[in-house]
Amino acid sequence: MVTEKTTTEKITTIAGRRRISRPAEVRMPLPSAQALKEELNVWLGARTCWNHEDWLCLLSDLREKGYSDLIETPKGQELIGRYLELNKKCASC
Repeated sequence: MVTEKTTTEKITTIAGRRRISRPAEVRMPLPSAQALKEELNVWLGARTCWNHEDWLCLLSDLREKGYSDLIETPKGQELIGRYLELNKKCASC
């Protein structure tokens, strides 16, 4: 689950002691599977072959777009890689 921390803190005084409440977590909506598919199709549309550096750039881009829960796991990376291989334009690079 992608979360974002709020920037506010609540400071109160209890019997002369300072107490700081931690920022609350705000749940951000996860991008949908359809949105990921569209992202990958756009990426595939721009290339017929790719290398390891291209792969790392794709993962970084997806991380910034909110897919970090998926791409931070080996299984998630494997699923993305499999989708790319099955949907690439040419048979071999």
